Amino acid sequence: DTFALFEQNAKTAKLDDGRTVWEWLEGKPAAPSEKAAIDHPITLDEKIVEVEKQIQEKPIEHLVLLDVSGKERFHRVSGSKTQVALPTAAVGKISGFALLHNHPSCMLPENRGFPTSLSIQDVQLAVREKLGSIRAVGIRRSYLLEPGPGGWPSEYEIIKAYADAKKRAFAKLEILRLSGRILEWKENQILNHLIWKDVAKRLDMKYIAI
Repeated sequence: DTFALFEQNAKTAKLDDGRTVWEWLEGKPAAPSEKAAIDHPITLDEKIVEVEKQIQEKPIEHLVLLDVSGKERFHRVSGSKTQVALPTAAVGKISGFALLHNHPSCMLPENRGFPTSLSIQDVQLAVREKLGSIRAVGIRRSYLLEPGPGGWPSEYEIIKAYADAKKRAFAKLEILRLSGRILEWKENQILNHLIWKDVAKRLDMKYIAI
């Protein structure tokens, strides 16, 4: 009869998504397409979050370099809690890269998971290598510095601005200490943060605590 003929045809005729007409009528969902099944490539921002989680609790310093696409190009592990050197193979070849390194100082009980911010040596490296960004990573906070619209200032400008900002930061902390409004552990932890916040503002860079 007519319905039997329709059923026979509906069970053999296929839609563009691979289902038969009969399956479509029964409400069977379409299988995910091959294109949809392919994982989207990880972005730089996603990779940064992933790397931060990997290194934030390490007891010694790790240095990771990511290119602009988010691909990890270098990962160096130091034997030190206070420093890690840039791989020789990376020198002069990492313009625009994101550099992440952990500051194990955050692991000290008195620092409560907060790392110290970037050192002057960290930022001098970022300037020399024309990095896209540099981060100091800790358990409860990370610090990010990026060049402004006009690029990085010169090393001379950085060093001079750092020295001036350090004097202002010490003066500010002295007032807070004498008034009893800051604890000693917090004072030690916040010094470089105050310095780079000041320097970034004066030299048109982007600096944030994350």
